[in-house]
Amino acid sequence: MNNNPSKYVIHLLHEIQNQCGIRRKKNREFFQIAHIVQEKSSKQLHATEQLIRRLEDDKTCLKADIIQLNSRKTSLLSELAKFEDELNQIRIYAEQRRNKKSKRERQYHQFYNVPLISDQYKKKYLRARDKNLDAEERVSELRTTVDSCQMAVNEVAKAISDVQKNQEQITAKQDDLHSENIHTRQLLQDLQEADRFWRDFDEYQISSVEEHTAQLIEIAQRSSLIMSGSNLSNFLSQYKSILFNYENEEAYGDKHWQNLRIDYECTKCRQMLHDWPRLDKVDKTHFLCNACYQQHRQSMIWERKMKDMKGKSQQLMSLPSSSMVSVSSFSSTNTRESKSNGKNAFKDIFKKFKIEKRKSSLVEQIATPLVHS
Repeated sequence: MNNNPSKYVIHLLHEIQNQCGIRRKKNREFFQIAHIVQEKSSKQLHATEQLIRRLEDDKTCLKADIIQLNSRKTSLLSELAKFEDELNQIRIYAEQRRNKKSKRERQYHQFYNVPLISDQYKKKYLRARDKNLDAEERVSELRTTVDSCQMAVNEVAKAISDVQKNQEQITAKQDDLHSENIHTRQLLQDLQEADRFWRDFDEYQISSVEEHTAQLIEIAQRSSLIMSGSNLSNFLSQYKSILFNYENEEAYGDKHWQNLRIDYECTKCRQMLHDWPRLDKVDKTHFLCNACYQQHRQSMIWERKMKDMKGKSQQLMSLPSSSMVSVSSFSSTNTRESKSNGKNAFKDIFKKFKIEKRKSSLVEQIATPLVHS
């Protein structure tokens, strides 16, 4: 390569152009993925916020239910206290009636064989028995009422507990949704910043490098564009600064946004992944994992080419016959121009051999700052 410095310099410059092309292609894929993710995330954010509002409405209804249930519970507890107090009183009364009945029963048995007196004590016994029976029935009724009221209190307490659990579940769900929204907003912000950065990188860094690289290639290829030593030195210093800035900015972007991750499903293997996807070359709305992208890359390229060829064929078939003639004549013209350009290229090659000695000093001036500085 030292024997032919022009080839070496031009090779380096073409490599720089290739790297710029690779970066543009990578950025273009990033823009497409970021746009899809931003659309989906924005819709998801809107849907999540609506769900949070609906859950808040549900919580408001549950709060009203709890107020109503607590009021019902307070009323039941008041009734229960009243019934329990009444039950205690009737139990005391029933105890008295039971003792009175026992007493009249003993008296009746004691004077059972005594005429007239036995009839009197029999009436007293029967009256005491009936009063005791009424008291026992009242005790039984009140006990049933107290048990029913206590059961109602327990049911209301359970309903309140269930509503409170629902409130806690809704609150936990809202917290999860809020966290999810925070993550989504952060992702959208990161994507917006990354998108803005790489678009600026495309517009300024890559364009500047491509423009100056093309100028250097033209200088290296055409002997008529020889610059003076000072002008060339200034140009190369500027080019070196542009390359240095390109490298630093690219490294900053790669480092700053290399950890971008999203949740997606690979359309090939159907796995749910948390990673940065690759874009399907055929359907630009589908995401692929890196393994499936590498595995199907060639088949996707061929499928896309076939689709493009089919589309172009359909366009040509839809053209009127006069346009087909124009296309044929245009193709013939291009063929003649291509042959002419081929002849000119040969002439340029012969010229290059003649001017190689004169151009070598210039190429060496270009190569030295690029390679050795």
